[in-house]
Amino acid sequence: MTSFPKKRKKLISDNGIDTRYRERIYTCPKCRDTGFIEREDGPAEKCGCFKKRESEILLEESGMSGILEKNNFSVMRTDMMDEDTKAHFLKAADLCRDFIASFDTDYRNILFCGTVGTGKSFLSACIASELLASYHSVVYMSAKTLFDNLADAQFAKGDAAAAAAIRDRIYNCDLLIIDDLGTEMTNSFVGTELFTIINERFNARKPVIISTNLELPLLRDRYSDRIFSRITGSYDVLKMCGPDLRSVI
Repeated sequence: MTSFPKKRKKLISDNGIDTRYRERIYTCPKCRDTGFIEREDGPAEKCGCFKKRESEILLEESGMSGILEKNNFSVMRTDMMDEDTKAHFLKAADLCRDFIASFDTDYRNILFCGTVGTGKSFLSACIASELLASYHSVVYMSAKTLFDNLADAQFAKGDAAAAAAIRDRIYNCDLLIIDDLGTEMTNSFVGTELFTIINERFNARKPVIISTNLELPLLRDRYSDRIFSRITGSYDVLKMCGPDLRSVI
């Protein structure tokens, strides 16, 4: 007489049912939806899915999530550009794709500089969107929001624990994007924090992308020589050119 388990197995097989149908299906197989990956040589570490969700929450809180929804490679347009501007922009876009492709193996930073509306924030958002989709943690903030958050953490305004958590994400996320550097009110606090961010993330081999409307000489004049030296010495400088594309879209 055939046993019940064997009958069940045969019925499952005869009806084309996956034998793993009783197994739980996890959204993230790495951590099995716990958010943490156990390590034999130390405490559990946050899984990529956990860090990705943290980044998404921080983006929502900073008001930048809408930028990523509207700006990605799938909506990239070059039809309104003249030939020289188009060639220059596509070259910059290719470098951004290379940055994404080699993100886990090749440490690089990017400085986008140029006038308003030349695609600096757009390309930054494209990179952020792609890396978030592949479970990397990305913090994308305007310079003003970034330094406001750091000031809250420094001077314990409001929820100190929440402010400290934001500071931790800024320093430890996989990628930090500082948008519109130079639009914030620059003072000694900003200068010190900017250098500390750039220097500590450089030492930890954690990439940074900065966009600014300032030309390099103005960037040097506005911030310290050591900040300027660190940026120009360890960043790919992409100078964006052309008319303000936002006025013709």
